This record gives sequence, structure tokens and C-alpha cells, in this order.
Amino acid sequence: MAQTVQQLVEEITHFLSKQNISSPQINSESIIAFVLRCERWQIYQQNFPNQTNLAKIWEITRKRAQNIPLQYLLGYAWFYGYQFIVGKGVLIPRPETEILVEKVLREKNTMKVLEIGTGSGAIAIILKKKHPQWQLTASDNSAAALQFAEQNIKLHQIELQLVKSDLFTKINGKFDIIVSNPPYISSKDYKKLPAEIKLHEPAQALIAGERGLEFYKKILKNAKEHLTKNGVIYFEIGEKQADDITRLACDYRKVEIYKDLNGCDRVVRIER
Repeated sequence: MAQTVQQLVEEITHFLSKQNISSPQINSESIIAFVLRCERWQIYQQNFPNQTNLAKIWEITRKRAQNIPLQYLLGYAWFYGYQFIVGKGVLIPRPETEILVEKVLREKNTMKVLEIGTGSGAIAIILKKKHPQWQLTASDNSAAALQFAEQNIKLHQIELQLVKSDLFTKINGKFDIIVSNPPYISSKDYKKLPAEIKLHEPAQALIAGERGLEFYKKILKNAKEHLTKNGVIYFEIGEKQADDITRLACDYRKVEIYKDLNGCDRVVRIER
């Protein structure tokens, strides 16, 4: 039985590794840090957990071993250097989405921005924090997701408009930028995803028809009515979808594709 924090980390890491949990040591350190209310790097400076905290650590660990996402168990996820409240019913923000935010932040001559499918609100909140003068509207068709977005707006003490809308159905006015990280996984590829995603994260935030293009088609079909004269659209895309989306945007003036840090196509910018 473990008697030091180092031994406890090793014990939990071994346990999670046997359950095929990815990054088991990071998981074990994160769980211990959460219960001890300290940063991950600080856990080795802490006294060994008391019985109450030790029981809590193992309770969370056993749930993690059942493929419940770590972020759901801790109640938060990190995105773009900020903490966001997450839980069952909302998609967990991913690091690869940060490049989408970075590209949008570079836009000039912008006043009004619409995010479609805001989920936890992470993208819209970062845009507003970095450009307080921008007028942000964030929409989602999921009531559960919007509850998390509302909590995160309060957490980060910013102001933006939240709208429950199925794409453009409840959206009024024109925008300089429309940004979206829509569902883009094909029904076939969805079956190949890790169990912790399929079992716990909302499928409606991931699956987009047979080829993963359903939402791009719908947004591009109606976006011009909601874009200013020089407005642009930003999408996060799957790594093999650039050609398909370029074809879908054939009625638009210009299409640019940006790669992520792994060299995969990840973001598309479309000029009206």
C-alpha cells in the first residue's frame, strides 16, 4: 500500500494503465491534485492524503477506469490557457481547436461575430476576452450545452448574447465573422472513436451524416444572408475534408486552408 504521494501516483498509474486508459500518469496526478486542491506539479510537495481524501481519489480513479472522461470527473477542461466548466451533455474543448481561435483573432475591421454551435462557450468567450470591443453572439441547439455556456460566461465575467437556435433559425442580423466548430465526424468514423467519447460525450455534437459534411452544407447554404459585404466564415474541419469543403464553397469568393501543428488540414477561412 502506498505511503507517499510518489507511490500513490505509481499505484494509480499502474491501475489505470491496466484498464487501457491513455496518459495514465497525467490522469493520476490530475486526480490527486484535484482532491488536494493544488496544481499538478505541486502534489509531490504535499503530505500523504488523509483517509477521506484518499477515498475520494480512489472513487474518481475507479470512475476514470470506466472510461468516464477526466474532464467530466473534475468538472472542468483547459482551453487556450483558461479553465471552462464542463460536464455530461457538452463537448469537451480540444487543443486542436485553439488554432481556429488564433486565426479568428487575427481578423481586422471586425465588430459583430456569430459562433454557431458554441457548446461550452469556450471559443466565443476567448474571442470576447481578447477583443472586448467585438459584439459576440453564440448559439447552440442544445439546452444542456447552453447551460454550461451560461456558467462559463459568469465564470469569466464577460458579456455576450446566447441564443438557442438550430443553425440560423433564430439568428437575426448580419455579421463580419461567422465561426463554427460543427459536428464533422462521419457515422462510419464515429464507430472507431474511443469508448470514453462514444459512451459519454454528446453524439449530436460529433456526428454529421454519412461523410461528416452535413453541417458545413447547411451553414454555407444560408450564411451569405447573415454575412456583411466583406464577411468571412471560419470552420474547424477534419483532416481529410478540405477538398470537399472547398467544393461546397464554390459560390464564395475565396477559400483558404490552414494546417494544425501536426501538419493536418484543420481550419478553413471562406470569404463571402
